[in-house]
Amino acid sequence: MADFSMPRIECLHVPQGIRGHAFQAMALISFVEKYWIDDSVKYKDDESKGKALAELATAVTALCTAFDDLVETHRDKHMLRGEVSQEVKAGYLSWCKARQHTIRPNTQYIEGLHLQYAGRATQHLRLRMGEEGSISWAIAIYAFYLAATTTVRKYVTSKSDVDYIKEEFPLKIPEL
Repeated sequence: MADFSMPRIECLHVPQGIRGHAFQAMALISFVEKYWIDDSVKYKDDESKGKALAELATAVTALCTAFDDLVETHRDKHMLRGEVSQEVKAGYLSWCKARQHTIRPNTQYIEGLHLQYAGRATQHLRLRMGEEGSISWAIAIYAFYLAATTTVRKYVTSKSDVDYIKEEFPLKIPEL
């Protein structure tokens, strides 16, 4: 039998300037976790459940790959590879400090782990649209949304689980 468990995610050190994007990734992964652990989700049949979980696992893997690419692009842009000189570290910390004013944290209490992660994303630095890797990351979020929506509509029978995608998606859908 095929393994449709959640993909394993390798932990990376996430640079301070994009730490908010790490919480975005966590929000999205937590968002679809429901389809693995919630026994109340009604699939068309056992085969549909297997196909749905396989497609969602593929979407999670693609999201993680996109996040890894974002981290690598950011490291390259800011020369954060190997032995980083004190001058580079100081320059990067200055870059981060100059952007601290852009953080607009959501201070409301939110239920649901996926929404809490999305709220945490607002408490950390993120790239602005158009900066290195930000467009690719926005495309990955949009692709994840489309994959989750298509998969759930195709294989899940309960309307509430289909509505969950639209109503509970934790991030703003990027306008591309």
